Amino acid sequence: MTGNENRGIILKMKTSCSLKRFAMKKTGLFILFSILISFHSLSQVGQKESRKEIRREKADKLAIEIHQMAESRSLVFVASEAHPMGGGVIHLTSPYDLKIKGDSVFAYLPYYGVAYHAEYGSSEGGIKFREPAREYRSLFAKSVYEISFKVKSPVDFYTLKLSFSRTGYGTLGVTSNNRQFISFSGRVESPEEEGKSGK
Repeated sequence: MTGNENRGIILKMKTSCSLKRFAMKKTGLFILFSILISFHSLSQVGQKESRKEIRREKADKLAIEIHQMAESRSLVFVASEAHPMGGGVIHLTSPYDLKIKGDSVFAYLPYYGVAYHAEYGSSEGGIKFREPAREYRSLFAKSVYEISFKVKSPVDFYTLKLSFSRTGYGTLGVTSNNRQFISFSGRVESPEEEGKSGK
């Protein structure tokens, strides 16, 4: 064997050893990377489940609060949209609400639609009254609360039906003797929340 052949064999052996070391390093890095990805995935699954649990706990807490408000006759319906009988949706930018406090109802709502009768010289628009609720009924079925009652104000007689879910979102329908039907969509809040929002 000549010196050149020995060098060639040694070079091939060195190259082969280097390739084996590179392959082992590459395999080691791949295994380490795989382990890191597995831990990261497991932690994300844990985070997602804890987020779901937090959301579920918040929803359960809200459902209990909504139930207590409905049972105690102490709630505020904050209207965000008006749905006149003529069609269309009117997004409300000012604070409008209907408050139920014990046996009394306080309404401050806008009105869009046809009035069959208007008080002569009256500049009052909308649906506004502070009166006792008559024939108050509440029902809970299929995760929906329904509260209905009647109100006799000095200018009109109203029948109101408030329907809302355990999340607090709902609708309010208003029928009156002197005006077309109108409904509102919005959210039920506790009187404390309404006080905090500055209304």
